[in-house]
Amino acid sequence: MSWNTAAAGTIAAEAPASARVAFIRKTYLHLGGAVLAFIAVEAALITSPLAQPIVQTLLGGRMSWLIVPAAFMAVG
Repeated sequence: MSWNTAAAGTIAAEAPASARVAFIRKTYLHLGGAVLAFIAVEAALITSPLAQPIVQTLLGGRMSWLIVPAAFMAVG
């Protein structure tokens, strides 16, 4: 029985061991992929010609640091 076909109301502790193992495996594979993607994006950003202008913009003025929280709020 797969996790998707389990009866409604079944808690994880009562799920079969194979379903729990599959869930944990998928979760950590997804997490690992996300970490690798983050590393790749950061490496591309750091080695791009845009790195220095971005840092100068963020460190250039008194209120420039507000760009970071504003960007997080806009994306979120």
